[in-house]
Amino acid sequence: MEDKAFLRYALEQSFLHPLITLPERIKIVADSVRPEMLQISDTKFPDIGHFDLSVEQIKKYAQSIPSVVSSRQNKRLYAEYELYKHDLTENIIIPANYSGIKEVCRQLGLQIVNRQSAQKKKITATIFPVSFTAEFSKITEQYNTYLQQYTGLLKQNPTAVGLSLVADFANVFEQNLKKFGFSHFNFWINRRRFLLYLNEAAQLLKTHQQLDEDFCRTHVFCGEKLKIMHHSATQCHDMLQELVKLLQQMAFDSQLCSIVQELLVCRQRFNSALKQYRSQNPVDNIDQISALRHTMREVFKNYALLCYLNGVRCAFEYKYLDESPQQRNPELPTVSPDGEIKKIAKIVAESAKIDSSAGKIGKLYTAALNKYNTSQRKLQTLFSK
Repeated sequence: MEDKAFLRYALEQSFLHPLITLPERIKIVADSVRPEMLQISDTKFPDIGHFDLSVEQIKKYAQSIPSVVSSRQNKRLYAEYELYKHDLTENIIIPANYSGIKEVCRQLGLQIVNRQSAQKKKITATIFPVSFTAEFSKITEQYNTYLQQYTGLLKQNPTAVGLSLVADFANVFEQNLKKFGFSHFNFWINRRRFLLYLNEAAQLLKTHQQLDEDFCRTHVFCGEKLKIMHHSATQCHDMLQELVKLLQQMAFDSQLCSIVQELLVCRQRFNSALKQYRSQNPVDNIDQISALRHTMREVFKNYALLCYLNGVRCAFEYKYLDESPQQRNPELPTVSPDGEIKKIAKIVAESAKIDSSAGKIGKLYTAALNKYNTSQRKLQTLFSK
């Protein structure tokens, strides 16, 4: 395989199969109902929602690959790749029993201490901004701090949280119900099932029962197996899943589930039940808690995109570059480990001086960082109130 073809392949695979390793609780999985959609979620804090990333969007990101692997526009990439191939061919290694090798690994940020691994950093730096790695590490610490503050405030204000959730449910429910019109025949015939499933979920939660993990997936809508109706049936599933997740967050107060059930029957009955609940549970910071919840969801979505982009970089450096078809000689242990480590450290230091922020992928990463910073500033403002 030619160099250009291989590098293009490695980048394409990295965008399609990112290697998200940090933080460990951030998971990316294929949607069970929509296989063309990837979902990124924080498994420890599922209530802050999830970030949907479509295969179509990934393809848009990958449109920058041809210019990135252009030998005319990115000459540095090929110069560094030539050195990498040379290092692979020589295949010089440091003996595994060399003392302090793990500490060297940590200091240099390498998985394996050898010239090949160090050179991979230089190749990666010609495509992905080096500063992104350090920024992502700081942002992860910041995000974890925000989560602690956020969960603490929500625990202190359960009534406001509950009323905020009810308001969100009512808004989303009414927006979704408008879609079940006669102009969308499949929506119309599924309207009864939609209401029935929501009522079932509310009843189970009201009686302190847990919903099965596959509750939404196992509750079918008419037309799922028909090509002409499959898209609208999938939309029904999406709407059901969104509302069920809101219901699950209300499970701490069975009265809230009862109020939601009234909404499924009649808006007036819902308004009356909600008014009575508020008179029995007076609270004056609902707007503040709602703004906090919504902004935290926005922060997470922007952070999740950074996790994905960092996963793309990791997949390229740690996985797909290893698939280089370059011929390799048998491993040759160095006779001078200290000298070899100095050479490796020099290569790593040189990688930090490469600036690829002006490239198309570099601009994508910078834009994602700016988007996160904008949302986190909004969150900081809410925390300071």
